[in-house]
Amino acid sequence: HTTFTSPLAEPSGRSGHQWSKVVCFNTTMNAKERRKAERAAKQEAYEVSKTTATTSKIGSKTTAADAVGEVAVAAPVAAPASHGGGGAGSSGGGGGSSTGGDGSTGGGPAASAAPEVANAATASSGSLFDGVPSDAPLPKLIVFDLDATLWEPELYQLRHLEGYQKCGKPGPVANTDVSLTEGGRAVLEALATDERFVASGCKLAVASRNTKGPWAEQLLKDFEIQSKSLDERIMFKEIYQGEKTKHFSELKTKSGIEYNDMVFFDDALNGKFGNCEKVAALGVLSCHTPKPDGLTVELFKLTLNTYAKLRAEGGDLAQVVKGEPSPGSNAVSEGRVKGKKGKGGGEGQAQ
Repeated sequence: HTTFTSPLAEPSGRSGHQWSKVVCFNTTMNAKERRKAERAAKQEAYEVSKTTATTSKIGSKTTAADAVGEVAVAAPVAAPASHGGGGAGSSGGGGGSSTGGDGSTGGGPAASAAPEVANAATASSGSLFDGVPSDAPLPKLIVFDLDATLWEPELYQLRHLEGYQKCGKPGPVANTDVSLTEGGRAVLEALATDERFVASGCKLAVASRNTKGPWAEQLLKDFEIQSKSLDERIMFKEIYQGEKTKHFSELKTKSGIEYNDMVFFDDALNGKFGNCEKVAALGVLSCHTPKPDGLTVELFKLTLNTYAKLRAEGGDLAQVVKGEPSPGSNAVSEGRVKGKKGKGGGEGQAQ
């Protein structure tokens, strides 16, 4: 048997107690059946415990349209240098995704430093499309990173799991070993039910430099949003190591969608293991989703509004929308990440 413990509310309504669900598995079950039963039991516990979950964060402070009026949209990103680390620095940060600013170890000219936007929390309001005019163009393809953006922890951190070296079975269990980020789940839930998004025909994609591809692919099948797996909801999946400019070249070819019709969300900004600035240089409006929160509702809405504003004005979409790292995180406002020089961390190891 397997025991799942979750901070659920007591039937009487009192909270603060730990309630366990013991699931007994038939000894004749094969590994696949056991894993499926385990996921189902864990999902049941999770659904009960999320009654005050993240969708309640789609609250109201100011409208997203007001927030866009306050935002200093990032300056156009320079094309990546042909030699060296690219972006504004080339040494990966130890605890995060990249170094930033004016690092000197990378070859070639540095990419233009993008000014930071106003605190994305001011973009909070009802629908994901609040502030976007009804006749404004929406992106045709929304692309998400996985590790530290849609889910946590990053898969390379799961060294304690059986089969880690070869990404073998049983692998990480959704909602047990790996969980969708608070904002990631809220955004995906909202997209699944938003009439305007569904009517727009916009498609979803993932671009991940994950070294644990088989595990990532299985987790996409295991996570469910509105009774449908992420694997079913996400049409295009590019999960392999290497620069994400390659991922986006494949996405453009397979989807037939131009770069200026895409938006991208990623926790790695610039430098050797950075993604946002390099992808933005292709002409894709990109959003930096800093650790530890990753994707948030506020940043998602801010990016949609920025996209609509730039398209309406004929502006350059080769921009990076930057979010504020949460208090206590190891990333500072300029997009740099504290860490040991030369040690790529975060998504530089598994994205």
